Amino acid sequence: WVSNLPVAHRAWAKGLGACYWGDWSAPLGTGGIRHYQWGIGLRPNGTELLPFRYSPYTREGSARDLLLPPDHAALEFYCTVRATTAAGIGVTASSPPFRVCTAVTNA
Repeated sequence: WVSNLPVAHRAWAKGLGACYWGDWSAPLGTGGIRHYQWGIGLRPNGTELLPFRYSPYTREGSARDLLLPPDHAALEFYCTVRATTAAGIGVTASSPPFRVCTAVTNA
């Protein structure tokens, strides 16, 4: 397996989250990447806050309905991505930990 970019997060705010990942190359003879799945958790490879969502060929996923725990400001979150080949072989990777900022700036 080869991933050109690590799993990462982007534009986090209460109720909105996005994860993205680079191109992954599957081992020869496995039929290439069939689909990706992504989720959000409180530990590497965790998906307890947002169970895996299907992402057929894109390398980004977003959730506008993400419900955060009441103590979310004190927690670290992880984006987790699973790539699966046409042969059914999969691999999972997670982002580094990050925090969610819900502060609102008034203009």
